[in-house]
Amino acid sequence: MRPYAEEYLAHLHIDIDSDYRGKGLGRKLIEALKEQLKKENVKGFMLCAARTNDHAIGFYKKLGFERIGEDKQEYIFGMNL
Repeated sequence: MRPYAEEYLAHLHIDIDSDYRGKGLGRKLIEALKEQLKKENVKGFMLCAARTNDHAIGFYKKLGFERIGEDKQEYIFGMNL
């Protein structure tokens, strides 16, 4: 993720227990982070998802993240603010 650190200053890791998925918690967490980062004048943030995690990949794309990189095990997504 280092090559992207200058443009995407914040790195998000999100993991919601399976009993609570699908209830909008992930979206709320990401939206709250976005708003706070905007207040702090951070221009972008990023996260990773395992290549095999189709649910997370679809979720992040739906929220507006774009794939900015990859390695053997995961995709790196970024969002400009």
